Amino acid sequence: FNPPSKVVYFCGITYEIRDVN
Repeated sequence: FNPPSKVVYFCGITYEIRDVN
């Protein structure tokens, strides 16, 4: 199972990265 998006935590900031490829 691969989620359509992943959340990364970097330098106190949360980024949501979506792979729409």
